[in-house]
Amino acid sequence: MDQAEIKAEGNRTMVRVGDWLLTVPNGSVEPLIEDEELARRLGYKQPRQVRELVKRLVAEHEIDAPAMRRTVRRIVKHGAISGIEEREVDVYELDEDQALAVAMGSRTPKARELRKTMRKVFRQVMRGLLVPADLRSLRAENVALAARVAALEAGLGGVIGERDALRYVLVPLREAARAWCVAKGDTGDTRYRSLLKDLELQVRMHVQYPASLGQSWARLPLGRLGDAQCKVAELLAKAKKAAAPLLMLAQTDMFKALQASGGVHTTLASPTATA
Repeated sequence: MDQAEIKAEGNRTMVRVGDWLLTVPNGSVEPLIEDEELARRLGYKQPRQVRELVKRLVAEHEIDAPAMRRTVRRIVKHGAISGIEEREVDVYELDEDQALAVAMGSRTPKARELRKTMRKVFRQVMRGLLVPADLRSLRAENVALAARVAALEAGLGGVIGERDALRYVLVPLREAARAWCVAKGDTGDTRYRSLLKDLELQVRMHVQYPASLGQSWARLPLGRLGDAQCKVAELLAKAKKAAAPLLMLAQTDMFKALQASGGVHTTLASPTATA
């Protein structure tokens, strides 16, 4: 899985890895897979039927409602008048968590093995490891150029240092990663570290500060700190919004438990009697 075909198409990038096809919307680093593409791999004879499973998982709050995109499909007609016609249809585009949940819910013979492969494909695309061979030298040149630019900026305006790196980048990103763990219902250390790495990648891509150079956040040029703060704040706000319903539910459950145990007392004030 070290080769990929990458092609820009409208407001998205199409990434083909072997016989896998994923899309990455512009402005995002999270790859998506179409419902029918996933269904065919799961062994569905009629791939469109997977949409019923997606709808059920959403209704049961197993997954968030996935993105939907209108596209044109070639439909094979049967009956008195047979043939092929083009028709506009709405397709679901699933992120990694949603695709894994659909695979588990499908209970098809291929689901177990497919989940392992799918994780690798999604991770590699998200982390930018899939680059066509003829672009690898160009990427190396870009990395070298970025290093020279960073060195020049550091010489002109200095770097943010360990304290500001911790305060403005690392601590907020760790908070965002923990919030996403809560939102996704998985607070394990492996999940936390994976989310934190993905969040850091998004900030690095935003400020063009590649991790491949081994650069710590303390060496980030002062001139890029403002952009980094804005991106970190955006990611933290999104994570908190996703986790808010579950945190509210947890607080409500805790309050009810305290009430039931006698730990919380409520007093209703009665109107004062007047003469």
